[in-house]
Amino acid sequence: MIRSLKEIFMNTDNDKMLYQIGLALLILALFTISLIYLFHIHYEIFLFPCLFHKLTGLYCPGCGGTRSVHALLHGHPLVSLQYNPIVVYCVCIYICYMFSNTIEILSKHKIKIGMKYRDCYIWLGLILILIFFIIRNILLIAFHIDLTII
Repeated sequence: MIRSLKEIFMNTDNDKMLYQIGLALLILALFTISLIYLFHIHYEIFLFPCLFHKLTGLYCPGCGGTRSVHALLHGHPLVSLQYNPIVVYCVCIYICYMFSNTIEILSKHKIKIGMKYRDCYIWLGLILILIFFIIRNILLIAFHIDLTII
């Protein structure tokens, strides 16, 4: 029997697990960012070119993701949105989830504002990716506007 994502994430144990994964991701991200800044690591040398873009000349849905993270970390959210809006969307969902659940945990569940998993967050993200993929490539093909050049 295959369980839906909703069934997997809607019970209390899984809410706790998602929160713990969120904390682990925060620690990992802070550690990685610290290493990059402290040791001036040029992460660009570890990146592979997009095979989809090389073969078709079009941008894949993930193209611009690294540049988007870079812009966001340097305090340029609008530039980040232009490179790839899914990064900003995911960061916003993450911050809302972690902040609301932290308040609920610190209040010992007296303030019940903890954001719960909903399938609509995934669907909204997928729709955002699809719309951006279509618009970015139409701009590139029809009008020769490249959103990756700022």
